[in-house]
Amino acid sequence: MKYSIDIQIANFLRRCFAYYIRKRTHTIDIEAEQEKYWLSHFSNQQDSFVHNLSDDAKITLFKDSLLCKYIYLSFEETEINFLRRFLQPGDCFFDIGANIGLFTLYASPIVGNTGFIYAFEPTPVTYARLQNNISLNNFQNIKAENIGLSSSIETVEFHVANNGYDAWNSIASLNQLEDCSIIKINTNTIDNYILANNIQHVDLIKLDVEGWEYNVLKGAHDLMSKPDSPVMLVEFTETNAFAAGYYCGELFDYVKSFGYEWYSFDMGTNKLNLQQKKLHYPYENLIAIKDLNSCYNRLGVTLS
Repeated sequence: MKYSIDIQIANFLRRCFAYYIRKRTHTIDIEAEQEKYWLSHFSNQQDSFVHNLSDDAKITLFKDSLLCKYIYLSFEETEINFLRRFLQPGDCFFDIGANIGLFTLYASPIVGNTGFIYAFEPTPVTYARLQNNISLNNFQNIKAENIGLSSSIETVEFHVANNGYDAWNSIASLNQLEDCSIIKINTNTIDNYILANNIQHVDLIKLDVEGWEYNVLKGAHDLMSKPDSPVMLVEFTETNAFAAGYYCGELFDYVKSFGYEWYSFDMGTNKLNLQQKKLHYPYENLIAIKDLNSCYNRLGVTLS
C-alpha cells in the first residue's frame, strides 16, 4: 500500500513540475516576444519613439528607460483607469513623481482649459523629457516643476540611476540605485507650494516618490486637515519605505489620522474596496478618501 501511495505522490509531483515548466516556458516566450517587439521600435539607431497613449495624448518613450518599456506594456493600468474616471473638467491635479508625464498626459485633456495640473519631477534629465512630452501635445494647462516635495524646504542629496532604473530615482538610497549618481535638488512642501502659488483647491494627488511618500505627506498637514482635502493615490512599497526610515503601516496610520480611509480600486466593477492595515506591502497602490459618496459620484457608480 505504501509503495502504491509513493508512486501516486511521485506522479502527482511530476505533473505539477511539468505544469510549472509549461507555464514558465510560456511566460518566457511571451516576455521574449514583448522584448523583441519593444526593441523593434529602435531600429536605425533611434533611441526614442512617439507612442499614442490615447486619442487625446501621446508620449515619447526612450530605450534607456525601463519605465518606458513598462508604459509601452500598459503600466499601472488600474491606477490610470481610476484617474480617468475620477477627474473632471476644471479639476486641479498634483502629479508628484511625474517622471516623463504618464499620468499628467492622461489628465490634461480631462481637466481641460478650466482645470490645471502641477507636475513635480526633480531629476533634471527626466524633467526635460517631461517638458518635451508636454510640448509634444501642446498642452497649456500644465506647470512642470523641477523640484522634489518633502517635509521641509531645503537642499538634499538625490540618487539618480545610471542603469535604466530612472523610475526609482529617490532621496532614499534604494537597492535599485546601486549604480547611481548623487546630485543636489531643492525641496518644497505641499502646503508651502499651495500657499505660494495661491492654489484654491486640489482634487486629486498621485504620489509615487519611491519611498519618500511619508515625508511628502508630512509636508501636507494643512491640506489634509481640510474637510474637502483631495483624494490621494499613493504607492506603498515596503522595501522603499524601509530605505527611507519608516514602514508602510506608519504611512497608513498617519493618513487615517486626518479622517481618511484607504481603498483599493476594482477596475472591473469600478467599485472601491475598504482596506485594513496589513503587515506587508511588497508593492501596492492605495487610494485615500474622506468622502466616499462624493468619490462614487465622480466614478458614476451608485453606492449600495
